[in-house]
Formats: sequence, C-alpha cells, structure tokens
Amino acid sequence: KRKKYFEKEARRKAVTFGPDVVLQMDFCYGYFQFPELTLAIPGGITFDLKKYWDKQPVRFVCCRRGEEGRGPGEIFFVVQFEVPEYEEGDRSEPTSDTEEAKEPTEEEKKLAEDID
Repeated sequence: KRKKYFEKEARRKAVTFGPDVVLQMDFCYGYFQFPELTLAIPGGITFDLKKYWDKQPVRFVCCRRGEEGRGPGEIFFVVQFEVPEYEEGDRSEPTSDTEEAKEPTEEEKKLAEDID
C-alpha cells in the first residue's frame, strides 16, 4: 500500500520529515556478511575481506546515479557499520569446551524465512 501511495510525485513532495521523526528500517545486502566482513558469492564462493580492510567504517551509500566520471549524484542516506576487530581465533565455532551452539528461536527462524 505504501509503495503504491508514494508512486505519485505530488504525494512524495507533500511529505516532510522533521528532526523529531525517527525512521526505522532493515538493511540487507545479501553478499556481505557482518561482522565477519566476508563476501559470499552465489555458488558457495566466499572471500575474507579483512585482509583488504584498512580499519575504516564500512559504508553503503544510497544515491542517485551520477554522471560518468563525476562520482555519485544526490545522496539520500548512508548506512555505516563499525566492524569490530577480532584477534585470530576469536570467532571460532562453538565447541564442547566453549559455549554450546544455540538453536534459533521460532522468531529468529521466521525472520530468516522472511529475509530469504
């Protein structure tokens, strides 16, 4: 309903968001895995991007496509992730010597289905 309502430019222009409005949304980008900072390409190919990462925040910019060679156009919003630094071995799978692997709750299973 919301998408259909905002199809008309006049309706979009009639809406103004002030500083007291809080927008909440999900951000999903199926190829990047956070916080591990890995790239998973369909077909089971995975790359560890930490060896290319320079410790800067990871940013996704939603913008209008700019002119060729001039960078991005108008920026709508930016999603920025602070990637935690782990020592080698800190992100190992749980074993019987450490914590037990936790079964996902029904809510987590439903959320995973909705995302897929």
